[in-house]
Amino acid sequence: MEDKEFMLIEYQKSADMYSRGVDIGFSATKNFLILNGILVTAFQLQNSSGGGLDLIKRIQILAPWAGLVLSVVYLLCVSPYQSHLKNCLVRCVEIEEKFGGFLFTRNNQISGRKIHTGIFLYAISLVFIAAWLFFIVLSLKA
Repeated sequence: MEDKEFMLIEYQKSADMYSRGVDIGFSATKNFLILNGILVTAFQLQNSSGGGLDLIKRIQILAPWAGLVLSVVYLLCVSPYQSHLKNCLVRCVEIEEKFGGFLFTRNNQISGRKIHTGIFLYAISLVFIAAWLFFIVLSLKA
């Protein structure tokens, strides 16, 4: 009987961690895109103003570097994030196989398809890394 109680608690915790992980990943991606948008705006603001304050020139220099660092950190977080979600999902599937559940079993079938969110997250960060490197080259030439 203790084994079933333990499995139920473990299932609940794994499901909760999976759900929180999805929420955190969604929020992190949304914030990553917003911050990159702000940094692109800051970089372009100086370019369109035609000179101006020393502070604006510093922002133009720092924005691409900050964006590059942000994009690299985001890229480095994708793999551990995906591993965490997969671990929670697999554990829930294992418990469901013993007790007859289907929620995570079907979710696992969907996530096992060829296009993963991880590929999408890697692509987003690599596009931003390439863009920031391009902006850095532009700012060094100016």
